[in-house]
Amino acid sequence: MKLANNFILDSAEHLRPAFRISPFRTSDIERNSALYSLCENSCNLRSFFNNKYPSKNFHATPDGRSAIGLALESLRLGGNDVLTIVTTSNNYYISSCVTKEVEKYCKWSRVLEKNTKAVLVNHEFGYCSQDVGYYKSLGYFVIEDFAHSFYSGIARNSGEDVGDYLIYSLSKYFPVQAGGILLCPKGSFQNLHEDEVSRYSERVVSGYIDQIDNIARTRIKNYKYYEFLFSALDLKPFFKMNENDCPGVFCFTVPDHVDAQGMKIYLNKQGIESSVFYGANAYFVPCHQSLSEKEIEYIFEVVKSYLGGIL
Repeated sequence: MKLANNFILDSAEHLRPAFRISPFRTSDIERNSALYSLCENSCNLRSFFNNKYPSKNFHATPDGRSAIGLALESLRLGGNDVLTIVTTSNNYYISSCVTKEVEKYCKWSRVLEKNTKAVLVNHEFGYCSQDVGYYKSLGYFVIEDFAHSFYSGIARNSGEDVGDYLIYSLSKYFPVQAGGILLCPKGSFQNLHEDEVSRYSERVVSGYIDQIDNIARTRIKNYKYYEFLFSALDLKPFFKMNENDCPGVFCFTVPDHVDAQGMKIYLNKQGIESSVFYGANAYFVPCHQSLSEKEIEYIFEVVKSYLGGIL
């Protein structure tokens, strides 16, 4: 063990902190249980999206992956059909959570193919792609994946180019353990069953929905604090933040000489859920409303410790 700026590093495994990409913490269990009871007759979340997108139907799902599956089921894609996946950064990396779900229904590609029937636009880490209108103009069905970009999706003008299907993952923005949303064209499904986890998540998030602007402000404040601290190590943000963008993580550039995979092992061993942004010289750590400045300083000290140990 060692002490770094009043923080213990390299502690025993059972004494490590736990910083997740999701804002959910153990202490949220009690509050969420109370919200589930208080919001028994509430449909604030459903009403919010019905008002935002009146031309679409709202379906609660257990998670974002399930929402992607429902969208593909609605499109009736077959085994030889292709779903083309594009991302904000055009980096080739895409989560296996997405690709494994897609493979249950059809093939996927990172480029437009002869058999491409639809395009999934992945709005990476809160930074929105501006290409939805382009793919719609080519005649493709468009699925927008706002998994890490909940606020970025709802902050845009509803009159802008909007995909045919919109996917949201509630646990990546709110302090909950599950929940997803599918917005789809009216008439896509008849009598779609919603399970207990979906209903639970919708009720709990209905108790948080009026906090979305405050959550966004806190996330942006934390992002800027990361940016300030990491500048001392000459580590710059990987993404450029545009209007309405709200970070899902703090993604920063990594020098060529740094073993990013080694950093992943080291940071996760210190209790920080984080990963390499594969395909680019970049790395990402948690950036959400549940982090305090001192906790961000801890994450900074862990990164600083790793870089100091390999120079």
